[in-house]
Amino acid sequence: MNSSILWLNEYSFSSEDTHYFLKNWMIRGDSNLSHLVLEFSTEIEKDAIFNELLIEQKDEEMEFELAGSEKVAFNSSYELKRLKDGAIALILLRDEARCEFRMIVWNPIQEEE
Repeated sequence: MNSSILWLNEYSFSSEDTHYFLKNWMIRGDSNLSHLVLEFSTEIEKDAIFNELLIEQKDEEMEFELAGSEKVAFNSSYELKRLKDGAIALILLRDEARCEFRMIVWNPIQEEE
């Protein structure tokens, strides 16, 4: 997979599968991925997703504009840094009518150049 945006409805993988994806992204990284949305058909298990990952909870408000002018606002998120280039994934989990995992990737080093 080498997509920049990926949106999966009725995501059938487990929270452990999502953990494995994050661990792989952190170590190897898909450099093109900028936005990932997974809509789970079951409850999200935050502890299983973040198990043994260096995650930092952020309580600052951020807003991103995505392709197609969709705006995504984060009031509280989790931050995971990719080892190879310092890119940051902001992760938002929502347990509302649909259980949603949203990840937006940005690279602060590239933005400074």
